Amino acid sequence: MRGDIQPVANTPALPGLARQYLWPWFGAALLLFGGLATLVIAGKTALEERRYERDGRLAQGTVVGKELDSTRTRKSWGDVVYRFKTPDGREVEGREKVGVGLWEATREGQTVRVQYLQGDAASNRVLRSDDRILTWIGISVLGFLGAIIGGLGGFPLFKSVRGFRLEERLGHEGVPAAATVTGVVQSGWRLRQPLWVIRYRYTDDAGGTHEGRRESLSPDEAAGWKVGDTGTIRYDRWRPAASVWLGRL
Repeated sequence: MRGDIQPVANTPALPGLARQYLWPWFGAALLLFGGLATLVIAGKTALEERRYERDGRLAQGTVVGKELDSTRTRKSWGDVVYRFKTPDGREVEGREKVGVGLWEATREGQTVRVQYLQGDAASNRVLRSDDRILTWIGISVLGFLGAIIGGLGGFPLFKSVRGFRLEERLGHEGVPAAATVTGVVQSGWRLRQPLWVIRYRYTDDAGGTHEGRRESLSPDEAAGWKVGDTGTIRYDRWRPAASVWLGRL
């Protein structure tokens, strides 16, 4: 089985390997739509808070109305509508979504402190004494959660892509060797189809014995193998314990 290293016809290719597994797609979705999206929201909120700290101005406002979202069966949030005047005498109306408890406690005609952006009074909000502290705590928690979620998605994605690239490289450059099948077992399910694993043992050029496994095989792919059969693998010359299963050539 050993000799000059030549690529083989059924060498695993990265796109094909990626289609065999769900973990990379799950990891990518978790990383993009969970971790990165959460970090973007946290970053956007932090930038907005910095902008209010830098360009914010205070004004006295008056509550002029309250609205509950009639489309929701469970009333958890409500809108408080208020008006305030800028130093140049312009009257501006604002709206803020608050929890139902605070919404019920707010009365029309009530005075509220309003913070607006200089040069952009349409960007405004009701300002409460504990807002700044709570906002930065929320941003910190959101950023921490984004990092955790991103890590949970990024780690399996990175590990899978690294494994795929290793298999692709060994399929072209690895040292060919014979491998003996030591086990054919079911390992799980994918889209209601059982997945199988082939375990095998092989010997490298230096006489060292190693074990490997080929995962995520369909029942048809696994059906042709039994313990004791001989298949073909390729292993890494510098790290003989790393190998890729090629089956029958």
